[in-house]
Amino acid sequence: MRVIQAFRFELDPSREARIALAKHVGAARFAYNWGLARCLEAKERGERIPSAVDLHKDWNKWKRENAPWWVEVSKCAPQEAFRDLERAVRNWREDRANFPRFKRKKALADNKARLTGHIRVTPRHVLASARSAPRSGRINSWSSFSPRRPASSRRPSPERRIAGS
Repeated sequence: MRVIQAFRFELDPSREARIALAKHVGAARFAYNWGLARCLEAKERGERIPSAVDLHKDWNKWKRENAPWWVEVSKCAPQEAFRDLERAVRNWREDRANFPRFKRKKALADNKARLTGHIRVTPRHVLASARSAPRSGRINSWSSFSPRRPASSRRPSPERRIAGS
């Protein structure tokens, strides 16, 4: 019998890590919108809509001249954004969704990105641990298997805030 166990982690980033994560999310949103613009151009011309791989190849050529800030974020940001865009276009082709729209900074649902690659978990002590993410550095976190957090860092959980306790 195979046992699968999951843990929930709450990130508690420092100011520097918060900035690095925000840059990662913004870069992913920018890459998604950049790729969507290319897809719309191809659709209007009646050409094949580019795949995630095609978009990534074009992005690598384009970013060297037009996006000098790109060295500050992980390469995972555009890769995952282009994969998400490809999935959205596939859902549109299969009549499961409308054509993808541009992502906006002010829309909470549009402000997300996945970190892939090497993510290292290092236990600091029994109650807390740290995560090391690509280009974001060390990020403090708490996990579902920690007995309690120090009183200074306790915040009401989202479930308690909703319930009004």
